[in-house]
Amino acid sequence: MNEIKLYLKTLMTAHDKTESAATVINSDKPYVDRVMNAPICRDQYSFLKEATRYVGVTKNFREVIDYFKTPAGETPAGFKFQYDFSENNVLRVDLVRDISYDRNGVKRPTNILFSADSANPYEVEPIKNMIANLTANPGIIYDLFINNPTANVGNKFKTRDEVMEEIGNILGPGCDISVELNNPFSDSINEILEEVARFKEMLSKYRIVIKVPHTGPVNSENVKELLEGDKKFQRAYDAGTTKDRLRGHNLALLLRDHGYRINFTLMF
Repeated sequence: MNEIKLYLKTLMTAHDKTESAATVINSDKPYVDRVMNAPICRDQYSFLKEATRYVGVTKNFREVIDYFKTPAGETPAGFKFQYDFSENNVLRVDLVRDISYDRNGVKRPTNILFSADSANPYEVEPIKNMIANLTANPGIIYDLFINNPTANVGNKFKTRDEVMEEIGNILGPGCDISVELNNPFSDSINEILEEVARFKEMLSKYRIVIKVPHTGPVNSENVKELLEGDKKFQRAYDAGTTKDRLRGHNLALLLRDHGYRINFTLMF
């Protein structure tokens, strides 16, 4: 037996005089029109058909659509539909961040979500439709791209911000972008918060993920051992003070408390 599919628009249709039909909130109509074919769970349909009087969208829905300048009749990749039933029998559609979704609330065609480590816009462009996350750190950005004349054709890109902004433009709304802190060992919390705030403004609160390393025994004083001379670290991975070994954990919690999503990465 074929599965019966139910959509949001079915709540706004009455088949006879005994059935009620929901009405679209007039000010939300341009947004609701984008999700008329959004699926409704069969288990919820009977309740919603009986209880819903009005259909609209959330404030967040409007903000997402407007921020990404989404074409008419569509919702952006990287978001799934969620229904909120509120007072006065209003059913509102929301867009919730979920990179396993493509445009219009449809799942990505692959069962696996792919991620790329790259800061080369020319490499990112041909894979933009295949990846759900991109990770870049200052080393990749400067050593492998900006300061590499073969990769940075014509020396077009000169700063980290220029590179990340271009990558954000290429990837569009459906891909998270994990950005590593320039100096996770900085003693200035304000410096760190200002850095991530710049990336949030550039890439949006929807896409930005902060990559925080598990710092292990590394701290602001001995990190130079990894950067100078033979670049060999003099301490064992399980050495160091409790404060040093939990530096990354506490930094991740701090950023989480400021509303950022975290990509916690093992360094040791």
